[in-house]
Amino acid sequence: MNMLNKQVIHKNYGKGKVVEHNDDYIEINFVTGNKKFIYPDAFGKFLTLTDKTTADSVDKIKQKKESDLKAIEVELQKERDTQQQAIIRAHFIKNLKIHPSAQVAFQCEPEEQKSVFDDWRVSASTSQESADSIKHKLPPRMLANSACLITANDSAKSEKERYIVGAFLVTDDFDAKQNEDGNIYAHPQYRIQLSPQESKNMLFWNYYSNGKFPSTITWGKAKYRYFDNIVMAQILRDIVLLKKKPQEQQEAQNFYEYFCMVNKLEEKDVPKANGALARN
Repeated sequence: MNMLNKQVIHKNYGKGKVVEHNDDYIEINFVTGNKKFIYPDAFGKFLTLTDKTTADSVDKIKQKKESDLKAIEVELQKERDTQQQAIIRAHFIKNLKIHPSAQVAFQCEPEEQKSVFDDWRVSASTSQESADSIKHKLPPRMLANSACLITANDSAKSEKERYIVGAFLVTDDFDAKQNEDGNIYAHPQYRIQLSPQESKNMLFWNYYSNGKFPSTITWGKAKYRYFDNIVMAQILRDIVLLKKKPQEQQEAQNFYEYFCMVNKLEEKDVPKANGALARN
């Protein structure tokens, strides 16, 4: 926009004419001499254009600049917030108490699996009802970032055929003592569902064995059982290899890397699976 020779009024210097301007500053000739001002910021604060059409155009430019600056500030604030969250998260992970067997494998019937993967939650509580309330007792070893392994077994098959259908980490803010509804909810990022074909290649007993009776293959009547973090790392590593679609494989890799970091495991040191099936 050409503003040369446009008349302006300054609250202190009086009337003047524009003699030079660019996107950053404007120079005006007053009776007292030439003065430079920041453009377009000075308009509305110190300067007023006498030509209404030009004044309206400058006002639109000023509004756009202010809008752009606000947008930049919003992005910068988001970046600062992200950095702060990263610092808080790093501190959380560093100070997270790790139990070597805080991972939990669940037995899920076919009718339960739909709600598990539709809502990304699993119910593991045993309700204790009193006259006043119902209390849900969740796995006491389970912590924030513990892994939940979802397993199933067709009733017509032997326990050896138990397979893995999915897995997730519990949320960062999980607290079994504060839980009110008896549900364990999945972390929004670290969760995996296997297809029926993939599940056939992920037999639970290839990885898990009972510490006291390593060759015994029996689940019993329990809803869940604890297992070692090394076993979970082995499972996640094999899921990464199992996944064929690039996006799903990357998500599994991210899950695996994060799990190892939280549990202070070196990926290169995770041994080959040696579950009960390998001992029979």
